[in-house]
Amino acid sequence: RLPYLTRVLKETMRLYPAAPLLGRRAVAATEIDGHVVPAGADILIAPWVTHRHPAHWDNPDLFDPDRFTPDRENARHRYAWLPFGGGPRACIGRHFSMLESVLALAVLLREYDVEAPATRMPVTAAVTLQAVGEARVMVRARA
Repeated sequence: RLPYLTRVLKETMRLYPAAPLLGRRAVAATEIDGHVVPAGADILIAPWVTHRHPAHWDNPDLFDPDRFTPDRENARHRYAWLPFGGGPRACIGRHFSMLESVLALAVLLREYDVEAPATRMPVTAAVTLQAVGEARVMVRARA
């Protein structure tokens, strides 16, 4: 089950969602925070911004895997964390992706210690979030 590793992965995906922007089309006219969105309008949803919004996250820039304990997840708005999108158009492979990612990390971390420098990695948004330049990491085989 690996609950702590799952929390670490979810927190990493909160801070660095693979899809920092999601495009959608409004199927009906609506109003969002005083702004009229007409039916048929193309809109962008920004998980990158939502995942750092202080209305949903205390100390939003801090890496804190305990944000994803069951109690804290249940208390949060269901769309405050949406690295796989949300609603009927959410990624069909989200459950498999989480399972595969946690298991792959568990296997790797059983064999290797991984250490990243304490500096922030610059990123850019294309279709997916990408590192700018090299992503340097120290990997050591466990004894």
